[in-house]
Amino acid sequence: MLEATTEDAYAFTHALVYATDFGRIPLPESIDRNTLVGIAEAIAVKALDEDDLDVLAEVLMAPAILRWKWTPTLSFAWNVLERVSNEFGFVPGPGLPAPETNETRTKTVRRVLGTTYHTSFAAGLCCAALVSCNNLPLKGEGGQPGNLKAPMGKGAMWKVSWDQSPRHVQEKLRFVTHAFSLRRAIENVDLVLIRDILKSAAQDQLLEHPLFIQALELLERASS
Repeated sequence: MLEATTEDAYAFTHALVYATDFGRIPLPESIDRNTLVGIAEAIAVKALDEDDLDVLAEVLMAPAILRWKWTPTLSFAWNVLERVSNEFGFVPGPGLPAPETNETRTKTVRRVLGTTYHTSFAAGLCCAALVSCNNLPLKGEGGQPGNLKAPMGKGAMWKVSWDQSPRHVQEKLRFVTHAFSLRRAIENVDLVLIRDILKSAAQDQLLEHPLFIQALELLERASS
C-alpha cells in the first residue's frame, strides 16, 4: 500500500470483483473485511492523489462487495467521482490534458472525451454493483464550505470537493490528511516525517489502520 502501483490497485479491485461476482456472492465470514476496507481506503487516496478516477471507480465497489458501511474516506471519494461526472456528463480518465487558455465548452468536452471510455465503463459497473448489493453511499452533507486547509495531496479533482465540504466533513477526513502526508514522506524517503505522521495517526486512533501498520513496519526495518 505504501508504494502500490496502479497494477497493484487493479489486482486488488479485480480480486474482489472476481471472488464475489460483483458482490452477488458474499465472501466467507473468516475473511478480515476490516483490513480489506482499509486497503480500499489506501487505494482510494492513491487514486485521488493521482487524479485516477478509473481506479477510484473500481475501488468504490468495495463497500458493497464487502457488505460494509461507507467510511468517511470512501464517502468523500464517491462525492469526488459523482461531482466530476456531473460536471462533464461522463467520467474522465487518468492523464487528462491541461485545458487551453480561454477554452470553450466544446473544446473541453473534446479534450476530456479522449480519456473517458474505460473510466466511464468502470463507473457504470460501480453504480451497478452498489445498486445490486443495495449499499448506496450517503448523500453529501450540506452546509457552508469549511475553512480547513487542504492536505498535502497532489491531484486537482478532490481539492474542489474538499473546498466545498463543510468543516465537520473535513474534520472527519483525518485518514485522508495523514495518508497524503505519508505519501509525500515516502516519496522523499523522509523517515523523520514518517515517524511524526505515525504519532499524529496514533493521536487520531488510526495506528491500527493497515496503511499505518505498514509505515510502522518500514520504520522498524530501517532501525534494524
